[in-house]
Amino acid sequence: MNFQPPEYDDPRDEEDRMNDGIRAALADKLGFSIEERGGCPVIVEDGEAKPADLEHRVLWDEVVSLTAEADSLRAVNAELLEALERALPLMEAEAVINGYGYYRPANPNDFHPDHESCSEDEIAAHKAACEAYDAGTYNDNYGGGWAGPGLHILKAPWGIGSYTDTIPELEAQCQKARAAIASARKQDNHHG
Repeated sequence: MNFQPPEYDDPRDEEDRMNDGIRAALADKLGFSIEERGGCPVIVEDGEAKPADLEHRVLWDEVVSLTAEADSLRAVNAELLEALERALPLMEAEAVINGYGYYRPANPNDFHPDHESCSEDEIAAHKAACEAYDAGTYNDNYGGGWAGPGLHILKAPWGIGSYTDTIPELEAQCQKARAAIASARKQDNHHG
C-alpha cells in the first residue's frame, strides 16, 4: 500500500507564491538569500547559513518588493501596448477625411476636380492653387462661409471634386502613439 499525502491548497496568497520565484531568481543573481529557519531570518550564502542582520533583511525585502513591482508594471505596460497597437489603425482611419463635394483641404493637391462637372476656369484655378502651394505662396483666404444667420455664401473656385484631408489634432495623436509603440518595443528588446 503506497501512502499518498493529501493534496492541499497552498494557503499563501498569489503574491507570496510569485515572490518565491523572484526570491529564487534574485538569490541566483546576488549570490545570497534571506530565509526563515527555525523562525529566525538567516543569510544563506554558498549553502551556509548565518544570522541575518537587520540591514541585509531590509535590503532583501526591498529588492524582492521592487522586483515584484517592476514585473507587475511590465505586465500592465504590455497590456497597454497591445491596446494602443489595436487602437492605432482606428485612430489613423478617423484622422483621414475622404469625400466628394466643394470642401477645400488645406493642401490643394489633396483635391481632385471632377473634370465632367467643373468648368475650365475652375480646373485652371485649382491647378494654379496647387502650383502656388508647391511654391510656398498659396493663400487659403477664399472668402466663403456664413455671412449672417441663414445666409451662407459658397465660393468654390475649384468646382466640385473628390478630396482627402487629415484632422491635424488626430494625426498628431497618431504620431505620438506610433512613437510610444516604437519606444515600448525598443524597451522590450532591451529588457527582454
